Amino acid sequence: FELLDAELDIEDAPGARDLVVSDGVLRFDNVGFRYEGAGGRPTLSGISFEARSGETIGIVGPPGSGKSTIAHLIPRFYDVTSGSITIDGQDIREVTLKSLRKAVGVVQQDAFLFTTSIENNIAYGNPWARETRIGQAAEYAQLHNYIMGLPAGYT
Repeated sequence: FELLDAELDIEDAPGARDLVVSDGVLRFDNVGFRYEGAGGRPTLSGISFEARSGETIGIVGPPGSGKSTIAHLIPRFYDVTSGSITIDGQDIREVTLKSLRKAVGVVQQDAFLFTTSIENNIAYGNPWARETRIGQAAEYAQLHNYIMGLPAGYT
């Protein structure tokens, strides 16, 4: 819960507008990042790539190489030190955090389930999610049939 409960300095920019997703193209353009207190050593430097909606990409590297940092930059848990991250051409620093985080999902390498129903685990972070949306999320993750085969299903 540390990351979820952390007080972060990230706020909406003045005049921030809602993210409008059309094609779902995520682009890192020469991104650099340095954690506070890390001295002069950047965690990321010159990272550029593009991921399109429907694509599956893998980010691989040794421990401490910045894989998790890349995942944390997309929903703006941190802001880039240099370069930019855009979604459909919109700089994520110029859109509202609420709209960005509503549009972005990140799956970490270590799975964690809360001691509650599968439905609540899927809806975590969006307690207003309707049953239809929860089912769609399970379908996208190719888990719906597995869940339906469990004695308690989604409950």
